Amino acid sequence: MAIFSGLVYQGGLLSTSFHRVYFKDGTKRVENLPGSRWKFPLGIQLNSYLGNGAFLRNYYRFYMDGFGVLSNTFEMELPLKLSPSFTLSPSLRFYTQRGSRYFQRYGEHSPQKKFYTSDYDLSSFNSYEVGLETKLEGISKKPESLFNNFGVRYFFYLRSDGLKAHTITLLFDFFAPRTGEWKNLLSQ
Repeated sequence: MAIFSGLVYQGGLLSTSFHRVYFKDGTKRVENLPGSRWKFPLGIQLNSYLGNGAFLRNYYRFYMDGFGVLSNTFEMELPLKLSPSFTLSPSLRFYTQRGSRYFQRYGEHSPQKKFYTSDYDLSSFNSYEVGLETKLEGISKKPESLFNNFGVRYFFYLRSDGLKAHTITLLFDFFAPRTGEWKNLLSQ
């Protein structure tokens, strides 16, 4: 089990100049946010061995900041070592966020407000992510081999505001020989 915490202070330009905000009266301006904020994350990770090459990795994270964002994240991963060289890892992630006090949707901001944004990353939403990773380790037992491990990850992401994404990642693990060994490897 591990506990992670921190306190972060940001100062400077925290607004994004390409985010346009449309007000109730039909006017528009560039996003304006305070010039500083603090962030407080607190995470807990608990890994358990279930036997027969199976592990359960659980992770919970609480987050709050000076903009009024409050979020909770729960992740679970179940790596299954099916053979000494092959691992299959299904995973699930759930995230919920209460939006910033400065967020309003398109055309809902009052022009009298000092700070305002319509960036949906600062809105209230839930997201879900399911994934599967396969990993093949120790492909080549030869010490001079450059290629050692291979993996594929697939994730599907769904956000309550309609955002959807599919992600495929290829993972390659290469052996980096010491200086001088490259010449011998390239000449073979």
